[in-house]
Amino acid sequence: MDWGPNTEEETRNFIRRTMNHQKEKPRRNFTLAIVLKSENKLIGGCGIVVSDPDNRQGYIGYCLNRNFWGKGYATETARALLKFTQNICNM
Repeated sequence: MDWGPNTEEETRNFIRRTMNHQKEKPRRNFTLAIVLKSENKLIGGCGIVVSDPDNRQGYIGYCLNRNFWGKGYATETARALLKFTQNICNM
């Protein structure tokens, strides 16, 4: 899946939904940015949805700008999401 471009309205709606997830108790949806450290550049987004906290089940996803495909960023993102998941499951 490509990362953008999105309309201004689509972006505003996405940000609104993401901010609303932060207010949920318990929080089950985490949306994060993927930033290229060397340039401090946004190159995509990723997230985790905890679908069944009692059984520690959920799913992850990510979307990268096509210019950054095939460079290992998706693998790095998936590993970071799994590590993040271990932290939120231990809360």
